[in-house]
Amino acid sequence: MSPSDSTRFRFRSAGWRDRPPVPEDEAGNAFIQSQRPEIRKLARSLVTQPADSLRAARELLRFVYSTLEKVPVANLSTALDILAQKKGDCSEHTTLYASLSRALRIPTRVRIGLVHLQGRFLYHAWPVVYSQGQWWDVDPTLNQFPADATHIPLLEGDPTQLSGLLPGLGRLSITLLDYETSHVAN
Repeated sequence: MSPSDSTRFRFRSAGWRDRPPVPEDEAGNAFIQSQRPEIRKLARSLVTQPADSLRAARELLRFVYSTLEKVPVANLSTALDILAQKKGDCSEHTTLYASLSRALRIPTRVRIGLVHLQGRFLYHAWPVVYSQGQWWDVDPTLNQFPADATHIPLLEGDPTQLSGLLPGLGRLSITLLDYETSHVAN
């Protein structure tokens, strides 16, 4: 790809973290089946302190990560189908996680973008949960709470919105221009 064939994007995270949850962040749909009794019952059984939404979000992540076999799946599945099959890629992990967390009324959004793994960027989906007055990127596929900084969001919405990435699929390249590191004390 020559420089004339490329397009530059500046990704800014400012703003999205300030957006408060909206009713859709707790609602179910055809894939994120948080309204289904089976999902609600399972979600309640997985958490030790439902009033502590951050702890509940972490417990749900552990369940999804440890329950689903990590294998590519060619089609989108509903949360109930995912529970029955117990396998999937990032879309299935994210769909099941969002269903369980929304069933507990934890506002949850779905992000679709890129993640850096094994030396390259891959298309990926992961949930974002609202707790303690802020949004937390989490990754039940990679067992990350919070998700690391290699997660680059491109779209936010439903797993079905993955089609929004199709025009650029295979043509996206990333050049790291600069970075900063910081030490976080434990």
